[in-house]
Amino acid sequence: MADVLIKPLRSYEDRGKVRKRNDDPYPAPQSLAKELMQQGLCEIVGEAPIESAEEPEKPPTKPQAKPSAKAKDS
Repeated sequence: MADVLIKPLRSYEDRGKVRKRNDDPYPAPQSLAKELMQQGLCEIVGEAPIESAEEPEKPPTKPQAKPSAKAKDS
């Protein structure tokens, strides 16, 4: 089941964290979102972005060496 973005309408505790009214939307399982909506605690505001676990990591870039002052004088 896909995650959705939910925005709290009232303060409540969700999985050990207090969610306050007017907090930013956060991803939650669709089943939890439906349960919280039925209680009037949140509203669904969109679908959570899908993060791919298969994306390759970019190798760290090497710092570019700065030309020395001696090289400019030559």
